[in-house]
Amino acid sequence: MTEEAAAFTVPGGEIHSPGDLEGLDVRVQQSETALSMARALGARPVTADYSELYRTLQSKEADAAENSIVNYYAQAFYEVAPYFTEDNHTRSADVLVMSLESRKKLSEGDLLILDKTAEESCEYQRKLWAEEEAAVREALLQKNAVITHLTDSEYEAFRQVCEQIWYSYRDGRYIDLIDRIVAVGYLQKLPEQEGEIYESGSE
Repeated sequence: MTEEAAAFTVPGGEIHSPGDLEGLDVRVQQSETALSMARALGARPVTADYSELYRTLQSKEADAAENSIVNYYAQAFYEVAPYFTEDNHTRSADVLVMSLESRKKLSEGDLLILDKTAEESCEYQRKLWAEEEAAVREALLQKNAVITHLTDSEYEAFRQVCEQIWYSYRDGRYIDLIDRIVAVGYLQKLPEQEGEIYESGSE
């Protein structure tokens, strides 16, 4: 699994705290969690299509947006929003999955090969993504973009504001699953949960 960290793209200045987003129109994805996040940060969510984001920022229909640094560079958003704050308020995970039913059809030897290859592919993808991010940061400096790296205390301020969203999502339906994910994130050892499957609720 790799993770694509989100950051705020802003035309008018650096962002160092949730308070800096207070009252701004921030373009986010059309999703319950993204809309809730923008509101929790004191911003007004704008749900323009991603294909319209460059124009939306250029015309000031939105004061800010969220992006990974790779997309920020690839779409030339630095031209209309030269300030980029890496607050990592969300992470978009690329997850490699396989059906349990499909696994049952494979031999133990094949499963060992498959699992080992999957682990190697994840590490390789992480390496490639890190190299791409490093190359993009260097290229952005040549474009006079301002990349803001937050201090630990500034990160913590964003984390505390956004954390409440985890537990209010779908009226707390996924609290147990969220707690387990957070625990893994903090490198805490969890009991074995082999074979347990979580099914999402109907949309």
